[in-house]
Amino acid sequence: MTLKLDSVEKSFGPFHAVKGVGFSLAQGEVLSLLGPSGCGKTTTLRMIAGFEQPSAGTIMLAGKDITRVPARHRNIGMVFQSYALFPHMSVAQNVAFGLRMRGVGRAERDERARQAIDIVKMGAFIDRAPRQLSGGQQQRVALARALAIRPDILLLDEPLSALDLKLREEMRDEINRIVRELKITTVFVTHDQSEALVLSDYVAVMNGGLVEQMDTPTRLYRAPETPFVADFIGGANVVHGAVASGRFVTKGEVGFPLPDNADTSVKAIAIRPEDIRLSREIGDGRIEGVVQQCRFLGGTTEYVVSVAPGQELTVRNESYESFGKNDRVNLEILRDRVVCLRTN
Repeated sequence: MTLKLDSVEKSFGPFHAVKGVGFSLAQGEVLSLLGPSGCGKTTTLRMIAGFEQPSAGTIMLAGKDITRVPARHRNIGMVFQSYALFPHMSVAQNVAFGLRMRGVGRAERDERARQAIDIVKMGAFIDRAPRQLSGGQQQRVALARALAIRPDILLLDEPLSALDLKLREEMRDEINRIVRELKITTVFVTHDQSEALVLSDYVAVMNGGLVEQMDTPTRLYRAPETPFVADFIGGANVVHGAVASGRFVTKGEVGFPLPDNADTSVKAIAIRPEDIRLSREIGDGRIEGVVQQCRFLGGTTEYVVSVAPGQELTVRNESYESFGKNDRVNLEILRDRVVCLRTN
């Protein structure tokens, strides 16, 4: 394994920021640490980088225990949210900075910096200062600087958050291309689920300093284990209740279908908005509701439908058939897509 964390913890006085985090990555694998602000994802990244010391646990990199090794002695490339470029240096000088600090000779330093600049497609801007670059171009320079040292692992701390949507998507795809081509082990911190799903071999969803679930993007989306993961990844409808007569019944006495062999002790289920079909037709097993809100999203329309007092479901259907506010509708839930959740 290139990177392994074992029961890593971090406390700041009485506050436990990270609680027993553990995972391992093989060479070339990409992991996203995903979660809301304050969940511990950036603190975990900073411990891998050596900017914070763990309160407990071990961190292994390339077979060596680096838990107490200073950051300057770890062969790690870091891309910061703020880019952290030196304003008085050119693109070439910024990219070569890490190599100069390592005592790499001038000729080799220039060659490796040029190679990294070419990888991120910034060769035409090599003599420019950071102030002469766009946000996306500055991000490329920061990435080239991290790659130039040929790190054992690449760490990225919410590197796309300052960019507009279109540029963020372009840079997301560019980062994905580069780390795949170079086969470099990468840990990516983000609060954006779309970035995590696109970039990663694995996603670790963090909440309150804990990893609630770590899995492939597909399994995280289709088989979340907890209400938090189901809601945070894709905004699933999380419904609480109990099993009765083969259906999942809520306090409002709405009965939802369950997949075959569902655990009869389940207390919560998740239903994706796209796994519910709206129609005006009455059918066996369908749930009646009233449209409360409509949001046209282009190819799809999102509806908020009340199915009982205090019980609303979000539904996302194709836009060719539209419903209006206060329309009475029937909801068909794809039973094989219903996910039983763990609540303890």
